[in-house]
Amino acid sequence: MDDPIVASLCDASLRSSDVHLINGPHWINDAVIAYAFELLLPLEKNPSSIILMTPAVAHLLVNLDQESALGLSASMSLDKAETVFIPVNDSINLESPGGSHWSLLVYSRTANAFFYYDSLNKYNISAAKRVYQRFAKLVQKHEGDAIPFFQEMDVQAQINGYDCGVYVIAMTKLLLSRFSVTEAGVSGKPGDQSLWRMRTCLTPETVAKTRVWLYEKVAENARMRGFLL
Repeated sequence: MDDPIVASLCDASLRSSDVHLINGPHWINDAVIAYAFELLLPLEKNPSSIILMTPAVAHLLVNLDQESALGLSASMSLDKAETVFIPVNDSINLESPGGSHWSLLVYSRTANAFFYYDSLNKYNISAAKRVYQRFAKLVQKHEGDAIPFFQEMDVQAQINGYDCGVYVIAMTKLLLSRFSVTEAGVSGKPGDQSLWRMRTCLTPETVAKTRVWLYEKVAENARMRGFLL
């Protein structure tokens, strides 16, 4: 069955079947999240200090041996980034971040913390702790640096069984928008978590709008490539 690439942005591309997932109501895959992250990164004024990690790279870093993971993270300057957005997936398949649920882990160097967001309470907590344990070592500038702590953040629960990936995109979009309007940027103050809270401002309605926003952006790119969605 023909499944052409209909949208492409930097290193991310979407096939017709991927776009079908965005149009919904469907669970979105790693290709869609990677494309959305490419869309979101230019919104940040200082992108060199922020890494939006694709699900495939995050999955790879967690499953590589320590030496290989350190080499790959060094090539990405992970030890210099101020903030790192990491999609978390519950897949146990070493070849692919497929799984059944997405959540978000965000590292802040200034806060020396990994903030964990899950739209299904603690569904992905085991997977998130595994990602945290690996990345806590990868983000260190010097051996012996203080180990970042793991902080669970409150998120309004999704109201269906398929929007978790869109929550990851919406949460990333919200945090980046805060950075862009805050003079302190991603710095904030150590111990101050106000920048990272989203219980009251991220609603199912916001997530639904994010899905529409993403579909419209993809459709615009597809039209430029000669595809009508």
